[in-house]
Amino acid sequence: MTYKLLAGGYTDGGLYSLSFDAANKKLKLGESRIPAGSNPSWIATHPSDNTVVFATNEVDDGRVLAIKLAGMDASDGVTGEPVKNVSSGGACPAHLLVTKDAIVPGNYMGGSILNVPYSVSPLSLADTSKERKEGDFVQFNGTGPNADRQEASHPHEVYAYENELLIPDLGADKTWRLTKGAAGWEIKDSIDYPAGSGPRHVLIHGGYLYTVLELSNQLAVHKYTTLPSAPTSVATLSTFASGSPADPTMLAAEILLTPSKKHIYVSNRNDPSAEGDTIAVFSVATDSDECKLVREIRTGVKHARGMNFSKDGKYLAVAGSTTGSVKIFEILEGSVDGEVALVASVEGIEKPTAVIWL
Repeated sequence: MTYKLLAGGYTDGGLYSLSFDAANKKLKLGESRIPAGSNPSWIATHPSDNTVVFATNEVDDGRVLAIKLAGMDASDGVTGEPVKNVSSGGACPAHLLVTKDAIVPGNYMGGSILNVPYSVSPLSLADTSKERKEGDFVQFNGTGPNADRQEASHPHEVYAYENELLIPDLGADKTWRLTKGAAGWEIKDSIDYPAGSGPRHVLIHGGYLYTVLELSNQLAVHKYTTLPSAPTSVATLSTFASGSPADPTMLAAEILLTPSKKHIYVSNRNDPSAEGDTIAVFSVATDSDECKLVREIRTGVKHARGMNFSKDGKYLAVAGSTTGSVKIFEILEGSVDGEVALVASVEGIEKPTAVIWL
């Protein structure tokens, strides 16, 4: 079987198309790149149509793009063209959520989110920066003690759960909780974290909220309850087996729930080890068992910011921004502690920060 992937990052040259031949364990780059503006640092597919891809442009004049893919069966990788690009409503969108009828970019430097409706047939994006209604745009405000990183609100992700949006705000040491009223999205509450910890990404599973704290290199675990109730903190764990980073520049990044739903993966960046960055593997929390670090995976890449599981749950792709590489790991069946095996890799990718499976 041949899998198709896309990689985006800090580049003006477009998205990279990759093909992974699982039988022969070969990963190769496509012959051409897909135009995607400047710094397409986050990319995501439509929920039901993998020929539709949305991308951020993480620049001062933030943009979001809709891209139509072609050549999904081609042996040398997919092709595609941007169909529409509009304002993200703020500076430097670092993430976007895709719902069934809108995308919601989080503007890291702008401190805001913007609801951007889209259509698939024909593919288009609404320019809500000009036409937006009340509730399409939400501005966040907050600061933290880290003068270099927390001088203002910095929403780093837009995460949907039931009828809420959760917005981890690295600058404010909060995750904002929003619900949609008659006028649009409204801030209803927030979850606080230790000062200077810098919440980056979240996920919810089995009644527990997991938050990657980028600046303190920790995983915060809360017992999650719906509004108006507040989550209860149950643990704050280091993302390193040693309990502390080997270098002060190390930063936690991505968080994923494994396909088996038994483990949480958290990537760490900037490890000085020659073996590259680590992925911390945690057991999931349950009402009868606590979340704990059970394994570290050495990735062989530097600055492991983006990673994703294949849709069939058999493989993990990890992008190393500094090494300019993507590596594919096989998820070993029957492993009790999230063990993986490296099966393929490719280099020559300019500063990849996001990798997705089509």
